[in-house]
Amino acid sequence: MKKLFILSLVLFMSGCGTKVLNKGKIFTDDEKVAFEKVNSKTDVLKELGTPSATTMFGKDETWIYFGSVMRQTAFLNPYYEKYELNLLTFKDGKIQNRQTLTLKDKRNIHFDKSSTPIENAVELNPVEELFNNIGRFSTMPSGGPM
Repeated sequence: MKKLFILSLVLFMSGCGTKVLNKGKIFTDDEKVAFEKVNSKTDVLKELGTPSATTMFGKDETWIYFGSVMRQTAFLNPYYEKYELNLLTFKDGKIQNRQTLTLKDKRNIHFDKSSTPIENAVELNPVEELFNNIGRFSTMPSGGPM
């Protein structure tokens, strides 16, 4: 009986493990120094590698290096342990602006759960949705009658 209890306890506790999810790339200390020193696109590619994403607005181009580490224990909500967004804005191949955003800069956005009514929309109940198309289509081949 004691062995069964210990086995059950071990199996139960194994479900309480921590999952770690790494996304993107968190810069090392050397890469952070390189991030501050680089001046051109070729230097950036050489020192930091290809960006996670790029954006282009007008003549300015922004390279985004994203990295995060998220943890979740058992059934509890996951949380960010590390979150880093490194932005480099280029103009004519040279760096115009560099910015690093972390969890402190992150904003929580609360979405409105109400719905927006659509003019002239047909409101159907589930039964009407299920049977709405019966009889709408002909049994003729797609080319019409021959």
